[in-house]
Amino acid sequence: GEPKRLARIRQKFFGLTWTADSKSLIYGASPTADYEESYLWRIDAKEGAEPRRLEFASRGAFSPAISAASRILVFARSTTDADIWRLNLGQRSEPLLSSSAVDEGAQFSPDGSQIAFVSGRGLNGMSIWTSDAKGGNLRQLTAGTNSYDRSPRWSPDGTKICYEARQPNGYWSIKVVDLSSGGSRTISSGGRNDQWPMLSQP
Repeated sequence: GEPKRLARIRQKFFGLTWTADSKSLIYGASPTADYEESYLWRIDAKEGAEPRRLEFASRGAFSPAISAASRILVFARSTTDADIWRLNLGQRSEPLLSSSAVDEGAQFSPDGSQIAFVSGRGLNGMSIWTSDAKGGNLRQLTAGTNSYDRSPRWSPDGTKICYEARQPNGYWSIKVVDLSSGGSRTISSGGRNDQWPMLSQP
């Protein structure tokens, strides 16, 4: 018969398989060509169906396969575990911020009391987090499905953080988040890359 479109999905596919009852499809997909940003999705095999993300597989899941006999789902998972370390001059370095996901891009606040960093520990993309100078009192500032935020930079008064945020169209925009309210606003966006923000001194 004639092929039919189930959904228009603007992502890169990493594997596809039928469910054991042949009523749905499970696939891996990423907004980029990076396996580590892939998630598993399920979509019913009927026109107009909406894909649902399979949260149990978490970030980095791809290449699904299902056993028709046992109905067991298997898949591959790509992970990187970078951590943030502290080095006191003349001493040995030691881990400061670590998790089972990526932690990177650490920046001390102007008064040295807080650290802004990028982490995937929320298992929902890469987000901007803060901690105290010893790596405690963690707070997630940004979040969103398939979000990718990076390059945090403090304002001189320590009340705001500007950062890069990837748009749905794949380009990078500049945003600012207010630490007191948690609200963020977009400084620049569109069909181009705006990157590496830096806030000037007053």
